Amino acid sequence: MPAVAIILIWLCALTLIPHSVAYNIHIDHILRRLPSPNTSTASPRWQANSLEPSPVASQRRSTMSLRPDTQYAFEEGQFNASTTSTCENALGGLKSVSNPSGIAACFNVAFLNEETSIFGADVKLYYVSQANGEFTNTKWEDFNIKLGSRLIEFSGMNRVFQNTTSNSTTDSPYLVMQWRYSGRVNEIIPLKKLSLEEHRYLLAPNISIITKSPSQPNTIIDTSLAPDTLSYTTGYLANDANSPYNMTTSEVKTQLTNILIATLEFEVPGIGLGIFPTGLVITSVWTGLFLAIVGYGTFERKQYRSFHERRLKYAASTRGYGNRPVVS
Repeated sequence: MPAVAIILIWLCALTLIPHSVAYNIHIDHILRRLPSPNTSTASPRWQANSLEPSPVASQRRSTMSLRPDTQYAFEEGQFNASTTSTCENALGGLKSVSNPSGIAACFNVAFLNEETSIFGADVKLYYVSQANGEFTNTKWEDFNIKLGSRLIEFSGMNRVFQNTTSNSTTDSPYLVMQWRYSGRVNEIIPLKKLSLEEHRYLLAPNISIITKSPSQPNTIIDTSLAPDTLSYTTGYLANDANSPYNMTTSEVKTQLTNILIATLEFEVPGIGLGIFPTGLVITSVWTGLFLAIVGYGTFERKQYRSFHERRLKYAASTRGYGNRPVVS
C-alpha cells in the first residue's frame, strides 16, 4: 500500500506540473504572440445599431459614477455633436504641440461590447500650430494615420471627414480630418473584470501620422501624436465632467503590463475543476482510481480477518482431543 500511494502522488504531480507552469509565462512572450494591428484604410464604418454597450458595462459605469442614476446609452447623432464640441473645448487652450506636424489628436470611444470585446472609436485631428522640420510644406490631404496597440486588433479605418482648406490657416484648433474605426480586444483580457480606468488605458491607441516627404516624394515620414492626444472628452469612457485625459506612452505601457500580469496571475492548481468537462474527467479518474485501490485493500483485509477468525475457532474446537490443527 505505501508503494501504491507513492506512485499515485507521483502521477498527480506529473498531471499538475503543466497546469502550474502555464501560469508562469513571461509577459513579453505573451505580447509577441498577440496579433499585430491592422492599419487597412478600406473598411466600412462601424454600425451603432449592431454593437452597443452591454447592460453589465452600463450598470458598472453608473455604479462608479458620481451620479449613481446616470447610465450611458450610445446614440450616434448625439455622439457626433458632443465629440466636436468637447474636443474643441479641450484643445482650445493649446497653442503649440511637441510633434513636427503641428497636429493634435482627440480620441473617443463610442461604444464597447464586453460580451464580444468589440468597440467603436473616433479620432479627430486638429491643426494647432505650423508644421516644422521634415513636415514643413506637407499637405493635410496626404496625411494618413497609423494606430498601435499590442492588445487590440483593428478591423479597419474609415476617413469620414477631410478638410480641403489650405494649410496656411491661422485658426486654432482647426479640424483637419476625422477617422472612425472598430477594434477587438484580445481574448486573453477579461473586460468584465477590469475597471473603467483600466478600460481607458487598454483602448487608448498610439496614434501616428504618416505622409510623403515634400523634399523626397519616395520617402515616407511619420511622427507620433501620443504627447499631443487628448482622450475621452465624451462617449463611453468619459468622466462626469467630460474632462480630457492625456496619457503618456510610458504610463500606458506600465498600466497595460499591470493588466496582463493581473490577467495571468498565478492560481494554485487543484482548487477548481477547471474548464468543464476536462477538469471533471481528470478529477473523476483520479477519484475512481483512489476508491478502487482503497476498496480493494479493504476487501483483502476483511477476507484475511475472516480467514483468521475461522482458524482460531477451528483450533479452539479441536483442543483437548489430541488433534492439533495443521497450519498451511
